[in-house]
Amino acid sequence: PTAEVSPSSLAFDPQAIGSVSPPQAVTISNTGTAPLIVTSVATTGPFVVTQNCISNPIPAGNSCVENVMFSSLALGAFTGTLTITDNHGGVAGSTQQVQLAGTARKANTTIAITSVSPNPVLPGKPVKVHYAVTPEPGNLFFIPSGTVTVTASTGESCTGVAPSRSCLLSFAGAVDRTITATYEGD
Repeated sequence: PTAEVSPSSLAFDPQAIGSVSPPQAVTISNTGTAPLIVTSVATTGPFVVTQNCISNPIPAGNSCVENVMFSSLALGAFTGTLTITDNHGGVAGSTQQVQLAGTARKANTTIAITSVSPNPVLPGKPVKVHYAVTPEPGNLFFIPSGTVTVTASTGESCTGVAPSRSCLLSFAGAVDRTITATYEGD
């Protein structure tokens, strides 16, 4: 058996923290004359790989595809290695490697005021402002945390924490106000 792995490296587009990248394929080809037996497929770093090629030997002249994905719960640039252990050259425990690189970026979020109670508001009485911070679509693992500030156009403000909670405001006079919520992120 002769193992050839293609490509020799994978670079992933910047990915939002807590989300999983689209898969990238790595092809393991057997260019030898005997069956190639893959005994292990593993990654290091914040990368995951399917285990497609372990089950059955790869016949001579055939290939098998593993899919690699990048997912990080921390910001920054990451490297890793995909290691395929097989019987290349008839030697059990031979390894082929693919270098992996990916960058985790800050996740985009949206913030919305979900309710204000009581409504209408009475001067001097506390008002509970409920809000929600949600990550961008497709983000499976990131839970927003950090400070949310709710501010009225007349200057009153309160703070709370993400992802969804509330804070209390109190208004001295009876005037129309606009309330906004801001989230700096973590």
